[in-house]
Amino acid sequence: MKLNKRATGALAAAAALLAIPAVGGTAHATTYAGTLHRGWTTGVPTTVHRGQTITVELWFKQTSPYVLHVGGYAFDIWNPAGVNKWGSSAPGVTVTWLDPNTKKWVPSDLKLDKGSEQLLTPAGPEVKVPSGVWNHIYARITFARTVQLGRWTLEAVAPQSWELTTASGRGTSAILKGEGWHLQTITVLR
Repeated sequence: MKLNKRATGALAAAAALLAIPAVGGTAHATTYAGTLHRGWTTGVPTTVHRGQTITVELWFKQTSPYVLHVGGYAFDIWNPAGVNKWGSSAPGVTVTWLDPNTKKWVPSDLKLDKGSEQLLTPAGPEVKVPSGVWNHIYARITFARTVQLGRWTLEAVAPQSWELTTASGRGTSAILKGEGWHLQTITVLR
């Protein structure tokens, strides 16, 4: 196969670019378009009694040149006494959500690890969050009269799933750097 001068020059330029090491010295460095900030869950008291329901707010914002489309939210709840987060259970704890579209309280539509992780995928149109704006969702956590006493850990995952688009709605492969989730504790009393 015979290449002309222009094609040979383009191949040489491409080869030169491939030879340049990536930032940080690794070939798999990730470039983030912005950050997903997960704020504190507000409204969490230090103690509750069996049978009590609390209402909390899960806060988040993103900083990127894109629009964040929320796909779902999650709440991880576990009692570390004798069990662990991954594969333990949270019998007697339920989460309901104030659906941001319908403005009605709805049950979690998915429960994993016997209730330790409870998720919501909102009905209706996606929640769209522009850059730099704090957003939130309300959740109600009910501790049944039979729930295990002691210290429980709460971990809000807001949002749990999302995608980014341009302002005009075009898809993008942009990635947000996620900040870690805040762990909060609550003690269940008789």
